[in-house]
Amino acid sequence: MGKLAFLFSGQGAQYVGMGKQIVEEYKASNAIFEEASQALGFDVKKMVFEG
Repeated sequence: MGKLAFLFSGQGAQYVGMGKQIVEEYKASNAIFEEASQALGFDVKKMVFEG
């Protein structure tokens, strides 16, 4: 029997800078990005907002 894979490509609606306005307006959103940056060891906001 061969291997089977399911791929979910999404809609491709993501773009550089997506979510920046939410982070600027809501402290809770910024805290999530900060927590992710600490957990991953790199600046997630820079990656998402600047590409």
